[in-house]
Amino acid sequence: DLVLEEALKLIGNYFQNGTLEQVGKGSYPVFLYFLKFLPGPTPCTKKNLDVCLIVDASLSVGVQNFLRVKSFLVQFIHQFEPETHFSIITFSGKPQVRCKFSDSTCQGTDKTHDTIAEIPDRVSWGTYTDKALVAADQIVFTAEGGDRPDASNVVVVITDGKTMKGSQPFNVTVPPLRVGSEY
Repeated sequence: DLVLEEALKLIGNYFQNGTLEQVGKGSYPVFLYFLKFLPGPTPCTKKNLDVCLIVDASLSVGVQNFLRVKSFLVQFIHQFEPETHFSIITFSGKPQVRCKFSDSTCQGTDKTHDTIAEIPDRVSWGTYTDKALVAADQIVFTAEGGDRPDASNVVVVITDGKTMKGSQPFNVTVPPLRVGSEY
């Protein structure tokens, strides 16, 4: 498909230090772009990280691709320092906070690995990315959710497409996540 080829060319030109891999086939192929991190100074002034993983579990992703994403997440989390805390939110019609930073099941890569493995291999109707972002802001990145003041906050969203019609626009749901963040 010519449009897809042009999109891939643009991605390749923009991110010249990585590889793009197709992990799904069918009507909605899923592509993962793997960045190769180059050594150099970091813009973060804080050593610890609180990383919120927001994962699309909608029907359009499909079970096969959802399994691939879970496999990717396991590999991804093992790239972080052991003191990194994770939060996991899956979403379709509504978000499900699988673990917060305060949960011992998401403190460190090994425990988070087990938590990812325990996420049911099911997908359901709807893609409400906005609700997942609001859950990250209101549940996860809070003192009660275990957000550490000495840690930089990172949000990673993995989805196959657009949010549902009637969803709040990203210019409404994303800014609260930026308030008070320091790098």
